[in-house]
Amino acid sequence: MLLTIKEIEVELYNKFSPFQGEMDDLILRKRDTPVNNLEKLESHLHVKLKGSFLSFIMEYNLDNFSLGNISFGTGGDYLEKLIYLNEGDGFNNWWEGSLRPKSIIVIALSDPYTILLNTVTGMIYAITSEPSVNDDRPVADDFELFIRVVGSLFLKEISAQDAIKFTGATNQDFWNNI
Repeated sequence: MLLTIKEIEVELYNKFSPFQGEMDDLILRKRDTPVNNLEKLESHLHVKLKGSFLSFIMEYNLDNFSLGNISFGTGGDYLEKLIYLNEGDGFNNWWEGSLRPKSIIVIALSDPYTILLNTVTGMIYAITSEPSVNDDRPVADDFELFIRVVGSLFLKEISAQDAIKFTGATNQDFWNNI
């Protein structure tokens, strides 16, 4: 059984708050300030955020948050980080060619994976620096499912096979490796 997002929030708090600030990046915190840069991100990247990803960033502060080994924000404004990761300056291009694939953006990083969101379909993908056949295969049908499975793997230690079953992922390598 997968944890809900609320259960993940509570379990992360219970597990890491006793460390008195040493592991705050592993605590999922409710947003206490409004999202300021949403229009800027959408304008710069020519995308429209929607669905469970938009709901999640409106409710939770990802500025300094990691879930297991998946890092969303590492300090500073999360949406500004997304703009930087997705604009491409020649150094940090995660895509091949000169133009970022339309409607696809990086939302998180994990060694060795880059986590991508298709802003039209809501599907989540994971790629590595070595192109493979799995790059075009989703790891989850939507962001909420992705978070719930990653959180359940991290906190309940569900199996990779359970993760694959819950997500219906066709990119099974990702779930077997994280």
